[in-house]
Amino acid sequence: MSDPILHPVPDGAEPWSLSKPCSRCSEPVAGYLIRTPPPHAGKLFCGNCALFQQWVSKKDLGEPRRSLTPRGECIGPKQRDQILARDGYRCMLCGAAPPAVLLHAGHILSHKDGDVLGLSEQQIDSNDNLMAMCERCNAGLGPRSLTPWLYVALLERRPDDLHDEDGAA
Repeated sequence: MSDPILHPVPDGAEPWSLSKPCSRCSEPVAGYLIRTPPPHAGKLFCGNCALFQQWVSKKDLGEPRRSLTPRGECIGPKQRDQILARDGYRCMLCGAAPPAVLLHAGHILSHKDGDVLGLSEQQIDSNDNLMAMCERCNAGLGPRSLTPWLYVALLERRPDDLHDEDGAA
């Protein structure tokens, strides 16, 4: 592989085949991989001259890839559209509307707090626990839930779609 005096292989490096010859020394196959923190899984180096070759993804290493949402896609497009339509295509927190903002279906009670209360995924992701939020308001909440007083104020503003045509519950 490499000359240990000129180019010592770092501790923890794994042997790895290069997908193409090294651009510096033309070594055809020998290389080594050094694992790195996310978003990449590792850096691939030539085993002969120690020149960096390429980033190696988690997919290429057979490791699970990180999802943007920790639990996968919890809100589907159809449910999102229902929430946005119910809330009049406006952010329920700041009142912003498209095209000035991108709307999300955000959680009133966060996944974190729902887990602490022992709620199921279905309860946490139900329409009753979702509301239209602009990207800024939704991201600003992070893993926190809305405060109870704000939640009550928002419920009072929400259109009353629980009554039949006669106004009876």
